[in-house]
Amino acid sequence: MVQAVEQQASYILHRRPYRETSYILDVYSLYYGRISIIAKGAKRGKYNFSALLQTFQPLLLSWSGRSNLKTLTNVEAPSMAFTFVSERLYCAFYLNELLIKLAPEADPNPMLFSAYADALQGLKDKHHTESVLRVFELTLLKSVGLAPDFLYDSSSNEIQPNLLYCLNPSEGFSLIKSGAVQRDKWNSLKGRQAIFDGATLLRIGSNSLIAQTEEAYDEDKVKLVFREAKQIMRLLISFALQGQKLKSRVLFKQLIKGTECDK
Repeated sequence: MVQAVEQQASYILHRRPYRETSYILDVYSLYYGRISIIAKGAKRGKYNFSALLQTFQPLLLSWSGRSNLKTLTNVEAPSMAFTFVSERLYCAFYLNELLIKLAPEADPNPMLFSAYADALQGLKDKHHTESVLRVFELTLLKSVGLAPDFLYDSSSNEIQPNLLYCLNPSEGFSLIKSGAVQRDKWNSLKGRQAIFDGATLLRIGSNSLIAQTEEAYDEDKVKLVFREAKQIMRLLISFALQGQKLKSRVLFKQLIKGTECDK
């Protein structure tokens, strides 16, 4: 039976030419998850969908088909596209690539869809880039079952803010030392292992990264939290990718070095 879907809230993550007049679209949709759609004749003819079929454009897509490759039947744009420049553009491409590589196909997740839309809005509104990226990464990792427990260690003990923990992506966080650790010894350990402050883990686990601002905490603590959150997400995402490379990350490092979005 042919499935017909009408006006599904969606974003195009990537598009590639197909033959002379068509596109194949990688789409993330609200109630159907990540799917592939062929837009026949989109480059010309009576439909002329080409101008609307862009990344970062909120869309209402209609499609039909039995197979994994659906056929586009209509497209509407309910609002203006998000526009980005410089590092925020590369950050947005990074979000798209994460969804393409890690979001399961045809697995609807309205919470992840909302997190993606919120991340685009946050980038557009010039919110703290580190916060926008980390919050989305965490939501994505939770959705695929690869986020560790940030409130309890691998021995089921509560994470303590004054202790240090080592991350094993397949097992979670393990306590490094039962007593308080001096800062100089901490720095020495961090040079050899993935060691993180319990306070950082608790902030991530309590979903307070989005509120982490320089007004709320002193500057050194802000830098520490975001630096460690980036390291944690990098380790977890690398584990989730299982050796796959992120083109957006490589391109960004080549073109814009030393910015806050250097993932």
